[in-house]
Amino acid sequence: MKIKQIASNMTLLSIDDGSEVMFSYETPVAGHNSLFAFRTTEKYSATTTKHINKYLRGLPVNFTTSVEGYSEQQISDMVTGSGAAARQFKLYCDATRGDLL
Repeated sequence: MKIKQIASNMTLLSIDDGSEVMFSYETPVAGHNSLFAFRTTEKYSATTTKHINKYLRGLPVNFTTSVEGYSEQQISDMVTGSGAAARQFKLYCDATRGDLL
């Protein structure tokens, strides 16, 4: 795992499998795995909304055509590896590496 500040109050967590989670301030709000991009369904400040949009605009077109909505808790669970969203996220990542094929 790597953590990189990509702008003021905007941080990217890169996971070894190629997945990413973007944080605005200290809140996980968007990201992607190898199959889909996701963003929070919560409403935040104009700055956080700009962070999310900037991050999603920087992804390849195949991710931005379909962006899944997840709650802040679900995105946090993806990072910590707990909960149903984390299991779904891991299954998607495993499937793209051929683990489920």
